[in-house]
Amino acid sequence: MTKFCFSRFVAAALIAISGAALVTASFDAEARRAGGGSSVGRQSSNVTQQRQATT
Repeated sequence: MTKFCFSRFVAAALIAISGAALVTASFDAEARRAGGGSSVGRQSSNVTQQRQATT
C-alpha cells in the first residue's frame, strides 16, 4: 500500500512539473513573438558620433 501511494505521488509530481514547464515555455514563446525585450539596453541606430575635442 505504501509503495502504491509513493508511486502515485511521484506520478502526480511529474505531471505537475511537466505542466509547469509547458506553461513557462508558452509564456517564453509569447514574449519572443512580442519582441522579447530585445530593445532594452540596445543603442539607437540614429545616434550621432561626437567629434573629438581639438587641443
